[in-house]
Amino acid sequence: MKLNPLKSLIRFRASMILCASISLTVQVATQSAAQAAPQSAAAKNNVLPGTLLVKTVLDDKNVELYSPRFIPQSDNLVIVRKAHEPDYHEAEAFSSKELEKGRNQKNANPRWADPEITMISNDGSARKIIDYGWCPEPNANGNRIYYIHQLKPISGLRVLAENQKGNELFSYAIAEGKKRLLVAPSLGYIDGPMPHPTEDKVAYEISDNTNGAYGGAVGFGVFEESSGKALTLLEPAKHFKLYDLVGPASWIQSNLVTLRKTPQEEGTWLADSYKWDILRLANGTQTSIYAREQPIKIHEKTLRVGTAPDGNIELIDDDKLIKLSIDGNVIESVPMPETRGLSSPNNKLEAILTEDDAVEVTVKATGRKYKQKLHGQVQTLQWSPDSKQLAAVVTKNKTKSGMDVFDRDSLMLISMPEN
Repeated sequence: MKLNPLKSLIRFRASMILCASISLTVQVATQSAAQAAPQSAAAKNNVLPGTLLVKTVLDDKNVELYSPRFIPQSDNLVIVRKAHEPDYHEAEAFSSKELEKGRNQKNANPRWADPEITMISNDGSARKIIDYGWCPEPNANGNRIYYIHQLKPISGLRVLAENQKGNELFSYAIAEGKKRLLVAPSLGYIDGPMPHPTEDKVAYEISDNTNGAYGGAVGFGVFEESSGKALTLLEPAKHFKLYDLVGPASWIQSNLVTLRKTPQEEGTWLADSYKWDILRLANGTQTSIYAREQPIKIHEKTLRVGTAPDGNIELIDDDKLIKLSIDGNVIESVPMPETRGLSSPNNKLEAILTEDDAVEVTVKATGRKYKQKLHGQVQTLQWSPDSKQLAAVVTKNKTKSGMDVFDRDSLMLISMPEN
């Protein structure tokens, strides 16, 4: 069984874990996907017309993969690689001798199963380990990678707030091959870097314990490359001795826009009810631009904020999809589509994951669909900046001692047919 670390891009499971993504959640199709076109013997590369081209880039046994990102203006990607350790009930499938081997590895090298920020070529032939860490995010120019440095050895440990305490924001200059500390936390840990899409700066989450041993975002900061300084955009705050919960966040023009959920009463770790609003954070100011007065129970209500394809704010409010201006004015409010995909950066394509773990891409202008089944459980989909490819992390399991256990993660690149 594979652990769920930090926050990773878009994870297709019952609950989705995000690493600072400006895209809204991709939903699993709830109806049967359109059938692929009939087979043609003359199809190039032996690919059926209407199917997607798939290339396996990484396929290392007993290795977990997280947060694949294309590096703009290059043929390279960056990803988190982590040796897998049997956990929870999965460990029951392994003998005492096998489990002891893992413990011995940790004794010999405390970081043997720590997450590694790794650059790879698009065919997987070249790899370069940058540092221990999570959440790699290249900047728009493709010359720098921001990431969260895993300060403490974490092999054999769960990804809880205490084990992330002290984690810092780093950058890696690709051409020079040099890494640099940008921001160290004054409390808790730094998480979720969000490079600005056009400006030379990066936002980040200020995180701490929010639900017992589990951590979450409680504030935001931004590091500006021009000045070399960090600015706190949203200070962590508490009401009824509980943190205001913030995030997810998204860059809208030069503003960082985020949800804020404010406790309305005391509770054990979490309050029973919260009020919520949307904040616009810019130049040290915080403006509430959209709010609902009625309290909510956060475990019973779905709220997400992101960037709409036209650059406005997009809000998922349970069964509604609401488009807002930067000032919080409602531009459009429609029922949440039964199936909603991940739009490509050029907004011409939309990708969904179907119930049978196939990836389906629709050309928005024509409605034509392209589909390919990926053997295993699809965890992550990520568009390339040029909208020509998708990166997918696919988990493959095996049977051991009558149990279903983790075997490996594969990184696959998906592209449209050449014809």
